[in-house]
Amino acid sequence: MLRPNPHPPASSPAVPEAQAGSPSPEKKPLLLIADDEPSQRLLTRYALEREGYQLVEADSGLACLEAASRYQPDMVLLDAVMPDLDGFECCRRLHAQNPDLPILIVTSLEDETFVNEAFAAGASDYIPKPIHWSVLKRRLRHLLQANQAQRRLQQLNQELEAKVQERTAQLACQVADLEQLNRLKDHFLATVSHELCTPLTKIKLALELLRRTPLNEKQRQYHDIALQECEAEIQLINRLLDLQGLEGKDLGSAVAAIDLPHLWHSLIESVQQCTQARSLTLQVGDLPPPPGGFTAIRSS
Repeated sequence: MLRPNPHPPASSPAVPEAQAGSPSPEKKPLLLIADDEPSQRLLTRYALEREGYQLVEADSGLACLEAASRYQPDMVLLDAVMPDLDGFECCRRLHAQNPDLPILIVTSLEDETFVNEAFAAGASDYIPKPIHWSVLKRRLRHLLQANQAQRRLQQLNQELEAKVQERTAQLACQVADLEQLNRLKDHFLATVSHELCTPLTKIKLALELLRRTPLNEKQRQYHDIALQECEAEIQLINRLLDLQGLEGKDLGSAVAAIDLPHLWHSLIESVQQCTQARSLTLQVGDLPPPPGGFTAIRSS
């Protein structure tokens, strides 16, 4: 025997007691039943309350829209044929208000045209009348679980997007800091190079003037050492400035042959001058020629 419906009339749905009081440790899903037949609503309530669902009733399409907007149900069971607003139009409006809301259309119209219209209106699924209650319970669980998984996925996507945006902002700040440090480095190198190059140029000029004066052999050796070291320092500073100027430029490359004998003799001559200035002896052995010649890549 079915128990009487203790709830208010269908035209004025009310929140179940579980909604009005303090929330339970595990919130039960709230279902909205929209059907113009009181007996059908009574049977559906009886079957679903035993499964632990909370229920809100509506006896028309317009009442369903109002109840959905007011109570924010987890799912809607929607009759296809109702007065003032049929289930298909009501489904379209519900779907427009909340695309993520699962809607199960209950209909005795099993024609393919009506089934296609139900899905086109935004229904998640449909179930024919008379209702097979075990099938209804399974479909409800499936749709609710799928909706919960979808909402959880959306939440994870939002959290991930927020983290990506946060990390992107951090990287942008780090890039800005690195660019500022690079500008400071360039300014420092330019300043130091200028401050070093100016006195070295004066020292080199003084040494060249000193060479025009009478010098004995020992003084001339010391003079040559000082002049060579001064020239080496100036070349080092010039290379540092050249390296600074090359940063950020797109350099091409070209293959060119290297004259190894000429390069070898120029290196030996440079080293011999340094060893003679320090009263050292340099011994050079014969080196075999490289097989097949030699090429290198130089910057252009």
